[in-house]
Amino acid sequence: MKIKKFILKNLFFGFFSFSTFAQSFTSIDYYGIVCTEIDSNMAKMTSDLYYTQLSDLQTFTINDLREKEYRDTPPEIFLNNSNLAFYVTIQKNANSEKWQTQLHLINKNANINQIEKKEYESFYKILMEPKSTLQQTLHQLLSSANGNNQNSDKDSNNHFFSPASISTDLLAGTWGGEENINKIVIMRSGRGFVIFKNGASMNILIKIQKAESDTKVIITQESRPNASFFPELPRTVALQAAKEAEPIEWTLSLLNDNTLSGTKKTLTLASDNQTSMSKLNVTWHRK
Repeated sequence: MKIKKFILKNLFFGFFSFSTFAQSFTSIDYYGIVCTEIDSNMAKMTSDLYYTQLSDLQTFTINDLREKEYRDTPPEIFLNNSNLAFYVTIQKNANSEKWQTQLHLINKNANINQIEKKEYESFYKILMEPKSTLQQTLHQLLSSANGNNQNSDKDSNNHFFSPASISTDLLAGTWGGEENINKIVIMRSGRGFVIFKNGASMNILIKIQKAESDTKVIITQESRPNASFFPELPRTVALQAAKEAEPIEWTLSLLNDNTLSGTKKTLTLASDNQTSMSKLNVTWHRK
């Protein structure tokens, strides 16, 4: 009982809190979960969890169409084609102890059938997943559904969010895209680190600079100067120039859930072998 109360207390907040989904749908019909491998108490708690967090979507009316707490087969979801239908299937892998979830977002009339699959080491991992990951999952489903909807209103940059909704929670994860960088890790705390292919590691600070038209993501080097942060430069040049170099800084815009694009201010080499801080175009993709 204490475990269940802990799960409910920590997870019934903020799931799927997105401010805009620019298309003609105004309601989501919630049909619960499909899972026969957990007891009725756990099934009810899990089903209620998804419903509670769906209800945080203030731009939608959530219709509770559950007939029971868990089902043997997927629900009949084609009675009201004016709404999106949402349900979750949960199944234990027959060859391991892992669990798989499938989040379904469907509307037959609009030819929408979005499915997001994930695998977990245990059932409790499903319930204890970080809020940011859960938000991104439904956001991706909604964005994909919006893209498939002929009545959708999307701009040329494929934005499916308002600038005000961008946060470090939304950005949290592993990114890549630059030739000499292995990965960039952004944490919900607004901090992170960059791992270079030469083995160097740089601590970074992430700040959101909000504006009505184009919110910027400012990522700044926090680590002390290091020649290894400039793998594009000859080693002897980098060793000398790094001593007085300004912190590397990225100024990026979020184009969609999985793409950041903008400029990187870093040391570059001129034709006379002199270095200067210059801005380079960069694009990151979520891994």
